[in-house]
Amino acid sequence: MNTKTPNKLRQRLLELPFDAYLKIIALLLAKLGYQDVRLAGRTDWKGRNRGGGYDLLATVPGGFSPRRVIIQAKQFDEGSRVFQRQADELRGAAIRVGAAEALLITSGPLSASIDQEGLALPLAPVRIIGGDHLVELLSTHQIGVTPRGTLDEDFFKRLEQEAVGNRQSDCLGAKSELLLTVAVKRVPRRATRSHQSS
Repeated sequence: MNTKTPNKLRQRLLELPFDAYLKIIALLLAKLGYQDVRLAGRTDWKGRNRGGGYDLLATVPGGFSPRRVIIQAKQFDEGSRVFQRQADELRGAAIRVGAAEALLITSGPLSASIDQEGLALPLAPVRIIGGDHLVELLSTHQIGVTPRGTLDEDFFKRLEQEAVGNRQSDCLGAKSELLLTVAVKRVPRRATRSHQSS
């Protein structure tokens, strides 16, 4: 692989609309042996989904029947870390919906304070894939990367054309501050006059 490809791939992941990013995660999960991978309802970078707390659903073979897995995807840059609290919240969501385990995937870094032993507890264990590992897995399975080890720009453009959700940059300003749209409702003049005369 080209030495510049990991950084370009990480940057390209950040430029995608959120639902396109989720489709890449779903493709990777299928390559890793997960089955019945599907979106949980959220397509926008900010917002809620029907299930709450996770972005994808899947199953993994094992035992007498497949085990249900919930997946949360974070489209984070280098300045946004995943912390223990996010892993704990995902475990809570897994318990709430009866999932056997949870998986948290981020394009950004992980906090050093994450309790790796605690994540592996038998009740709804949580696995975490950090940004470096994510980029490595995508490269290994040639998702967004050509057999020559370069960025597959045609692949990313197709995903963007099919996308229905928004991008991280649509939600964030130049200084990573949330942009708010304020709707102003016009009050009829008669209502204003009657209010003033009373």
